[in-house]
Amino acid sequence: MHSTPRPAKVADVEQKRAKEVARERRQRGGWYWLGFANNSRFLGGAIVWAHGFETAALRARKLNISYGFRGQLETFCESISARDMRECVPADLRNRLLSETDILEQLAGQHLFDDAIGRTGLTSQGLRP
Repeated sequence: MHSTPRPAKVADVEQKRAKEVARERRQRGGWYWLGFANNSRFLGGAIVWAHGFETAALRARKLNISYGFRGQLETFCESISARDMRECVPADLRNRLLSETDILEQLAGQHLFDDAIGRTGLTSQGLRP
């Protein structure tokens, strides 16, 4: 049975998150790869402009990328260099939800995504068992 978090604990987590977002926003922005998975499967990915993990997650929510996911969600986040963005990521794959097909057909084999894709549990044959 799931228990409801106490308001004080939720407020503490939100305060810490707000401090982290403020800290991140003082840093230079860049592109970030986000991978979303739950206990049973890969849910999708996104490439968004942000300043760090928290601001990348906020950007994904603002773009309605991660709102439809239900249950316990694991998010993987990794920065992408400007050079790799120019050479490996077409503009139409930015700032939107990327399906398993989008990722495997258009990004798999790109050196920077192979590790990130593997860490989210996705392989060229689908989700790793």
